[in-house]
Amino acid sequence: KGKANFTGNFSIMNASDTIFFVDNTSSNILIGTATPTTVDGNVNRVQVGGTTEQLSSLQLGRWTNAAGAPVLYLFKSRAETIGSNTVVQSGDTLGNIYFVGDDGADYNSIGAGIRGGSGWHSRV
Repeated sequence: KGKANFTGNFSIMNASDTIFFVDNTSSNILIGTATPTTVDGNVNRVQVGGTTEQLSSLQLGRWTNAAGAPVLYLFKSRAETIGSNTVVQSGDTLGNIYFVGDDGADYNSIGAGIRGGSGWHSRV
């Protein structure tokens, strides 16, 4: 176990690029850049940015001699304290995935999206 304390920004760089950056002011974690990007009006907490498919992709992998696959969970609670539980209500949006294109001015043009809502209690 280790612990590092710092008061400024923290970055790991190679000879030409920022690989990993933590903005101590906003607590954003940036991978591949030291400059946060605003998408659809939001500066999101964790960002991965790059100039190639490899450098701008997020990979979830599972190596196992079993049928299970990797999982991406998007979850919501009506609780106001992280880690506590309050039931969601009918009509709540549980998660969104957006496909956004650059329109030449900004990154606010959503071309497609997936929205998951409450009201069902089964597993896929």
